[in-house]
Amino acid sequence: MAGRPTKYNEKFADLAYSFCLLGADDAFLALEFGVDEATINRWKIKYPEFCESLKKGKAIADAKIVQSLYKRAKGFDFTERHYELKKVKAGQGEVEKEEMVCVKKVVKYIAPDPVSIIYWLNNRQPKYWKNKQPDLKPDTPDKPKPPWLTSDNLDDDGPDE
Repeated sequence: MAGRPTKYNEKFADLAYSFCLLGADDAFLALEFGVDEATINRWKIKYPEFCESLKKGKAIADAKIVQSLYKRAKGFDFTERHYELKKVKAGQGEVEKEEMVCVKKVVKYIAPDPVSIIYWLNNRQPKYWKNKQPDLKPDTPDKPKPPWLTSDNLDDDGPDE
């Protein structure tokens, strides 16, 4: 006895990839394709190209977020452009036009974001950066120093800016 015909369409792999690039999760895909989330999970098993599309799209989206988080944690420079409306001389018999012209570029600095730093360290090095450290018993030796606190790793003037 054959079951219901599948709602799966070969185009779903490309669509799912595009949605995942924009941050979609399986619940969103289920809504978009008009199925349950369990169906999305079955499609991942039954249709390898669908599964690969999801993995690739999600991996790229996640990597972009990691880059952004890292950038915010370190601080960064950016160029701000200021535009003004300027009149452009027209040729003979033409109407004078106005167009936006870049009149000034200013390099600005965004300072490191403490929340991004905390988040990064809590997740990347939880041994040293947990929100709540375990209580040490009086007879427990002090925690070992983190490897980055050795004198070999520090400049005379402190950490990088």
